[in-house]
Amino acid sequence: MTIILLDDDPITNIINQKVVSSFFPEDSIDVFTNPKQAISCIENMVNEKILLFLDLNMPVLNGWEVLSYLDAHERFDNIKVIIVSSTPTEGDKRRSYKHSRVKSFIIKPLTYPKVEKLKNDLLLQN
Repeated sequence: MTIILLDDDPITNIINQKVVSSFFPEDSIDVFTNPKQAISCIENMVNEKILLFLDLNMPVLNGWEVLSYLDAHERFDNIKVIIVSSTPTEGDKRRSYKHSRVKSFIIKPLTYPKVEKLKNDLLLQN
């Protein structure tokens, strides 16, 4: 499996990579601050399982636009999305779960307990 961290804040990505890698040591992690670059990478990984940690509030393309792009193409059925947001609202949570690939909604910051729970939840979903 490949893990993709997509957040426009480089410092957040460094922290998230450290936390996520401790629970998914056998998986490769790609880190992006630009959604267009992340999508380009995903385009080249059509047959791989991908776990995408997706920030909602980003310039260029926001998380909703990334989700809409993924939903518009069946070839991305291999992607599970974890929403990671610093400004969560109940509306955002409801809206995110309307996307079948969204498996969890986590409030920033990512912490060891949150990622441990996420990993356990993902194992139960399989």
